[in-house]
Amino acid sequence: MEHDIAELMRLTRGMSDALDRDALDLCADLLAERGDLLATLAVRYGSGDEAVMPDDLREALTSVRAQDDALEARLAGAMKRLGRQIGGLKEKTRQNHGGNSPICLNRRV
Repeated sequence: MEHDIAELMRLTRGMSDALDRDALDLCADLLAERGDLLATLAVRYGSGDEAVMPDDLREALTSVRAQDDALEARLAGAMKRLGRQIGGLKEKTRQNHGGNSPICLNRRV
């Protein structure tokens, strides 16, 4: 169980570090890995009101939930920045093609 707690904290820190570097692909991979670990813990200890888990695991999960709120806000901000970058690239591509979208950007195709 101590290994599970350490792994959970490592993945959470890794997500934060990935967001610091705007590495959304790495953040998504770590999020999936963390989701798998949380699913394993839910099977092992139960979930919701029926959960019977050690106190130190419960404390770790409480800490992770608190960090999740901050990570969620940072991830949303990073995704908005990425969306703006993509929008800028699409506009530049349109300008380079005389105002017409190349077929790869045309949603009607």
